[in-house]
Amino acid sequence: MTIIPMQRPPIRQSTVVRSTVEHTFEVFVDRFDQWWPLRTHSLGEERVVGVTIERRAGGRVYEIWDDGQTRIWGTLLAWTQRLASSQLVTHDHVSSGEIAAAFEVTARRSVSS
Repeated sequence: MTIIPMQRPPIRQSTVVRSTVEHTFEVFVDRFDQWWPLRTHSLGEERVVGVTIERRAGGRVYEIWDDGQTRIWGTLLAWTQRLASSQLVTHDHVSSGEIAAAFEVTARRSVSS
């Protein structure tokens, strides 16, 4: 029997914020554990007290538990205004995949009265 790995199309999400690219990127990285759903998308669930992103290509992305243990989520493939991780964490296991976040400036719309 031959097992064929499942190929899924990429999931794309876009959010527009009123902020500079630099500030938005910093908030995304520095406050990752404040907006990421840790209870459902981590290994430690309620034990997770933080997530660290090491700010460099080759840096680790990992969760920190209340007793100081860590669990690695992945490794950064790039570190610029785009960051990527080589693994995704799900509720009960680690699966192979990639997360990419791109930060870019879009034209402002003028509001007419």
